[in-house]
Amino acid sequence: MRDVFCMNRIFKVAWSKTKGYYVVASELAKNHQGGSCRIKRLSAAIMAVLVLTPQMTALATTISVNDETWFAGSAGSGVLTIEAGSGISLTVSDATGTSTSKSMTLTISLDDDTLEAVSTAVSSVSSASTSASSAESSATEASTSASSAESSATEASTSADSASSSATAADSSATEASISASSAASSATAANSVAIGAGSVADEENTVSVGSPGNERKITNVAAGEVSATSTDAVNGSQLYSVASSVSNLSNRVNKVGANAAALAALHPLDFDPTDKVSFAVGYGNYRGENAMALGAFYRPNDNTMFSIGGTMGNGENMINVGASFKFGSSTIDSVKKAQYQNAPMSTMNALEDQVQSQQKTISTEASQIEELQAQVRALMEKAGI
Repeated sequence: MRDVFCMNRIFKVAWSKTKGYYVVASELAKNHQGGSCRIKRLSAAIMAVLVLTPQMTALATTISVNDETWFAGSAGSGVLTIEAGSGISLTVSDATGTSTSKSMTLTISLDDDTLEAVSTAVSSVSSASTSASSAESSATEASTSASSAESSATEASTSADSASSSATAADSSATEASISASSAASSATAANSVAIGAGSVADEENTVSVGSPGNERKITNVAAGEVSATSTDAVNGSQLYSVASSVSNLSNRVNKVGANAAALAALHPLDFDPTDKVSFAVGYGNYRGENAMALGAFYRPNDNTMFSIGGTMGNGENMINVGASFKFGSSTIDSVKKAQYQNAPMSTMNALEDQVQSQQKTISTEASQIEELQAQVRALMEKAGI
């Protein structure tokens, strides 16, 4: 029978805090386990194989581990089964003669659960030179830092220094509460601010920056925002174009209205004529390049009342007006003469006017003659000595 290496057939490998290396101990011995227990067990098993293998060759003996036998001193193979793993396969070839060398082949296979455990154990910090110094902060790329609660820095050379801040692109920084710098070399230094795009600077509170002085950018592909009294949405270029078009159309309409008003103001009625109580008027108006024509009609049933109607045309902004005029108060003309005057035809009035003018000329001539006669009488009286 081959000798058995002196140790328990059921054993475990444990980390010695005092000695600073792994040791083989009885299954019944107590040990201290940390949060990464499964990884330590894997490492301990590998370490045990590497330490015990040369001893097995030197002692030229048979080692049994969990009913698996390793043959030392001659070619052989064995399997060391570890928790949650498929095992470690080790083949040792002993040299023969003087020209050959010893050789050892080590194969390690792990199942999915073990690989997941290893991946989980090393996923807390994924790149070198990162730091995450406060609660719920994270730093996931080289030379990044996240130093306050709920802050994150996710790309190379980024920093997020205040609560709820984030810096997600290379060389970006976020230094105040609730701010975000998401592009390379961007900087958000004011509270509740966001810097988007390389070189962008957000240095005012409650702002979003997509550039910096001299490095301005335009925002594209913006959906139409709600336009209402309570809306806080952003509007896009098409909405502004619509507003500008509306203002331009309103300006043109105002100019047309001005031209219409000028044309209506040019309509005037004629004096009252008892024999022709209806009259018409035409007017033209211009205002800032816009033109308009107006047509009006007036009706005077008597000397104290007048009705009118007018309208514009020609520029697409047609207007219309209707009016009535009245006259009140006592007259200084005798009622009989007023009736005669109102009922007399215009031809009679013209004849009377001619007669009056002729009489005025006669009176002027007679006045001159009277003055001459008076002068002669005075001369005779002087001669007579009177």
